[in-house]
Amino acid sequence: MDNNSSINKLLDFLGDAVLIVNETSKIVFSNNACCTLLGYSKNELLNMQLSELINPSSINTHDENVARFIKHQSAPKVMSERNLITCYKKNGQPVKLRISISCLEYQGKPCAIAIIHDFTSIQASISELENKLNREPLTGLLNQRYLDLIKHDYPKLFKGQSLGIAFLDLDRFKPVNDQYGHDVGDILLKKIAQRLTRLFPSDDYVFRIGGDEFLVIFKLSTVDNQHAELEHAAKRIHHDLTQPIYIASLAIHISVGIAYYPFEDEHLPTLISKADEAMYYAKKHQLDFTLAQDLKILMSFDFKISSML
Repeated sequence: MDNNSSINKLLDFLGDAVLIVNETSKIVFSNNACCTLLGYSKNELLNMQLSELINPSSINTHDENVARFIKHQSAPKVMSERNLITCYKKNGQPVKLRISISCLEYQGKPCAIAIIHDFTSIQASISELENKLNREPLTGLLNQRYLDLIKHDYPKLFKGQSLGIAFLDLDRFKPVNDQYGHDVGDILLKKIAQRLTRLFPSDDYVFRIGGDEFLVIFKLSTVDNQHAELEHAAKRIHHDLTQPIYIASLAIHISVGIAYYPFEDEHLPTLISKADEAMYYAKKHQLDFTLAQDLKILMSFDFKISSML
């Protein structure tokens, strides 16, 4: 058995995708994992140039870099996340690849061998993990951890934007759990979360940040009349959250405080605190829905939970 056959068998055994190319970027070997990743047969890949797989904007530079790498027998290189290569599968689907490259002699000629990792699937796994870390499991809403990240990164996230901030609290929620059990309390929390999610678009931020506390950070579309837009948002919250939820013969009270950013050049965390203070003020005084002159909305309303179905 010649040396090339031994190399081929070894590389076909690997779970990682592997390509070998010559100094003209012609593919001279692909293992089974690479064929599976890209959707081509071995014979199809052996008749192709790298340029047929790569994003057109990268072709010239990439071919030159490969030729230079092989000619100078450069040291092995691991491509960083910042320099991922976009390739295309046989079906046209783009895939971002992270590549480690090294020189070797193959078929008696200097070549380069590339170990290929599908970073698209890796990134999807990372994103899924981050999503789980940033959401609380009961309602699926964003959690305190993600709110802390936003408080840190808000100048970059919301540059040049005006935001409304709504802080909501369910009064007398503990008796619900005590009298009817945590299962009923959980249903109530999930129903409220569903209504808040329906109220605000996907690019707004809806949090559950405590046992019975919710926070919404939502974008304001108007520039000249944010006061009116905040009032409109408050009325929408009032309308949707005062509709009955059929769980048990109870009445629960919701207190809400709303502020907007930027407000006298305040930091976003300060505005969140102001909305929190407004909510507690509304709770303490059992306010009807009012829009205060200091641009904080203070409102409180009864939330009816009707008889269980």
